[in-house]
Formats: sequence, structure tokens, C-alpha cells
Amino acid sequence: MRGYLPQTLFIGMLTLTVAGQGCAKKHETVPPGPPKVTVVTPVQRMVRNYEYFTGRTDALYSVDLQARVTGYLTEIRFKPGQIVKKNDVLFKIDPRPYQATLDQAKAQVLLTEAQLTLAKADYQRALEVSKTPGAMSQQDLDKYFAMQGQADAAVKAAQANVEAAQLNLDFTDVTSPIDGQVSRNLLDIGNLVRGDGTLLTTIVDSDQIYTYFDIDELTLLEVLELLRAGKIKGYTDHKTPVDIGLATEADKYPHEGFVDFVNTQVDPLTGTIQVRGVFENNSPAPGIPQLLKPGMFVRVRLQIGPPYEALIIPQTAIAANQSVHYVLTVNNENIAQYCPITLGPQQPNGMQVVIPVKMVKDGKTIRPAAEGETGFDSLKATDRVIVAGMRAQPGMPVSIKTGTVEDNSAASGGAATPKDVSPTKTAPATSPKPSPEKAAPADPAKKTPPAADSDPLKTSQSSSEPPQPVAEDSQSIPPTGSLGDSAAEDLSTRPVERSVAEGPAKLLTAPAALQLTSPGLTQ
Repeated sequence: MRGYLPQTLFIGMLTLTVAGQGCAKKHETVPPGPPKVTVVTPVQRMVRNYEYFTGRTDALYSVDLQARVTGYLTEIRFKPGQIVKKNDVLFKIDPRPYQATLDQAKAQVLLTEAQLTLAKADYQRALEVSKTPGAMSQQDLDKYFAMQGQADAAVKAAQANVEAAQLNLDFTDVTSPIDGQVSRNLLDIGNLVRGDGTLLTTIVDSDQIYTYFDIDELTLLEVLELLRAGKIKGYTDHKTPVDIGLATEADKYPHEGFVDFVNTQVDPLTGTIQVRGVFENNSPAPGIPQLLKPGMFVRVRLQIGPPYEALIIPQTAIAANQSVHYVLTVNNENIAQYCPITLGPQQPNGMQVVIPVKMVKDGKTIRPAAEGETGFDSLKATDRVIVAGMRAQPGMPVSIKTGTVEDNSAASGGAATPKDVSPTKTAPATSPKPSPEKAAPADPAKKTPPAADSDPLKTSQSSSEPPQPVAEDSQSIPPTGSLGDSAAEDLSTRPVERSVAEGPAKLLTAPAALQLTSPGLTQ
């Protein structure tokens, strides 16, 4: 009986040890294959340089409508938002006081005309009397002549008063000075309107619309240098094209116009100069509103310089290492290669002009060409550029899928930004002696790793850390701390998490840790 108990404990411990090792083998996974990437061929075509700005729209004509005379508002003859024509009556002010003033002025004209008639008759009689010597002095004759002139001037003054009274009476009809769209009435009927002081409504003409935007001083200098070199013409000599896009039009610029004004001086506070473009804004059909409204935010694309031939690629293919931009290409052996480039101007639909860097072969290495050295271009039109699946690293074998620039544009709704390949999650190996044979699954009939939910040691790679290249004949070790977010909340796995965090050497003792924390052994 004394010998039976130790044998039973020994057999139980051995069984648990073998079971733990069997579980460890069960969760061994196959190392991932080469990263899957999508490649496209650069497009070589004629392109233009563009500069991009932001701006605001403004009406071609805008009127703040005010009354010219004072009086009480009696009529409103429009509906808010209505399209009106020039000289349409929009408001009516009580005309009765002004009609009375006009009638009084007309009566005054009749009075002065009668006085003028009398003055003329008196002067004619004085002339006849003055022909008799000694009958009338020259002084008296001059008085009659002056009285005739005064009466004539009084008539003219009275007539001018009639014209002024008629104008005031006409001003009681407040009319539209332009064709356009009227806003709402700011006063209701019965309110007192003060002449030249009360705003009644606003009218805008938006058949054409302005766009104001500010360009920086560096762009201005670039344009001036092109003008001085004769490579482009100024906006006064021809219509310099400019395009705008609305906030809902993504990266498109469908509205075409031309520059019609550049300010005369640079703002010293901002270092910019104001530019204005003109755009057509006609309604497509009667009753359909115009698309562009004054005050809208717009994105502006200004063409700079003549067209030229260049290589363009999707912007998603471009990466940066500090100040150096580069792309990854795939050679004939499906190996990723590092290719430095220089960025040109941005193009529509998420495309980018890239300028190859001159490279030279120096022994077994390739480096950028120094000044005066002749070399080869880092990027050619026949190269295969990686645009998706950016887990690849230079020198790493990859599995490629060929795409086109059009395919990538369609995948992103107009911008050449293809969907990225999601990274493959791998579980850490638990065998003390990693090898390709022991990395295979426990069941040879199944060639896929076990489900992630059944693995107590499952891990996930942190999105903030760069992907690490994985060799085909070695097992993947997760980076330090990568188990913290994805490990199961089970007390039996916590010692393993600490072992993994401490390094690969501690990972080899995972089966022993499992044995020591097993509930069966602690009893």
C-alpha cells in the first residue's frame, strides 16, 4: 500500500506532463508564406502641374436693397427666393405725401410762369416808353429787364422742384436694380422705412460666380518665373484655367473657370496674394436651382506651367523614411526592392507624379548617384510597384497579384488607393527545439492552423509596430508585450504571458509552467 501511492502520483504527473506537451504540439502553427502584395505598372503620360488651395465663392453682382425715401411700407410684391428682373417693383411705400408735394410743385410752376409772362410784358412796354426822349431813364429800363430774368429763373426752379417731387414719388416704388434672386423681406407691411437707412432685402445675380482664394508667395514666385521665361501667358492675355470642387465632390474638380483678377500687392501679414476666378453657374433647366451659392467653401486647383511627360503612380504606393520618399518594386524573382524617388506635383484621382532618382552600382551595392555621375533611373515605366500589402520589406520574397491603375481607382471610388491586405496573425511556437518538421500541425491530414478560439496562447501583432520579415524555415516569435491585449483571461496562461514577455528563452519552458499551475497538481 505504501508503494502504491507513490506509483499512482508518479503515473498521474507523467500523464499530465505528456498531456501538456501534447497540447503544446496541438497549437503549433505553420509559419506564414510570403506576404501577398498587389502590384501595378507606372503610367507614363502627359501631365500638368497643379497647385491646390481653398477659397470662398461670391456673387458676381450683389445688391443691398434700400428705400430712397421715407414712409410707411404698404405692399410687398414678391415671394422670398423668387427670381426677379431688373426694374420689377418689390416694395411699395405710401405715395400720398409725395403725390401732394408733386402737385404743389406743379402749381408753383404755373405761378412762376404767370409772373414770367407779366415780367415780359412790362419789359416790352418799358422799351416802347424809353423810345420817347426823357420819358424813362435807363435805370428803370434795366429794372424791368432784370425782373423778366428773375421770373424766368423762378420758372426753371419750380420746374426742377417738380422733377424732384416726381422722383420722390417714383421712389415709393422700390424696384430691383439687377436681374437675380431676391432674399426674404426684412420688414413687414406697416413698418416705417427710412430713406437711405433701412435695408429691405438683398438681391444676388449668380448666373456667373466668383471664387476668391489666396496663393502663397512661393507659388507666386514660381508663376512669375514662368511668365518671365515666356513658358506661360498671363491672365490678361488669355484665360488661365482654374478648377474648383465642392465639399461633397471628394477629390474631383468638375467646375471649370478662368482667372480674371490678381491683386496688386502681397498681404504682408499672411504672405499671400488674392486671386479671383470666374465660373459659369447657369441653371440646367427652369425651376432647378443653381448649384453654386455665394459664400460656399470650395477646393481650388490651379494649373501651373505647360504639360509635360512624366511617370505617375497611386499615392498609396509611396512610403517615407524620414525625408526620403520611396516605393517598393518587385523584380523578376519576386523579391521586393527599395527604390528612392522624388515627389512631383499631385495629380487628380489620388495619383502622384514621381521623379526617378539616378542610381549607380558600386560593387555589390547600389547607391544614389553623386553630382556628375551618370547612372540608371531608380524607377522605370516597366517596373512593378507594390500598391497593397505593405508588410513586404526590401529583400523579402513576396506573392504578387497584378493590378492596374484603373482597377485601383475603381476600388477606392475614384482615388487610386487599393484595399490593403490584412496582416496574417501567427501564434508563438511552444516546442523546445523549433524546426520545420515540429512546426507542422499535430494532425497531418489538416494543413491549416487550429482555430484561434481554441488556442490559450493566441497573440495579435500590434498595429503600431512595423511588420517583421519571417523566414520560411524558422518559427515566428511575437514582439515583446504583444500578448497583453489578446491573451485569454485565464489564470493558467498568465505565467506563460510573463515567460513570453521575458524573451524567447523563457518561452521554451511553457509546458513546465502549465504543469506547475495545473489545478490537478496543486491538489
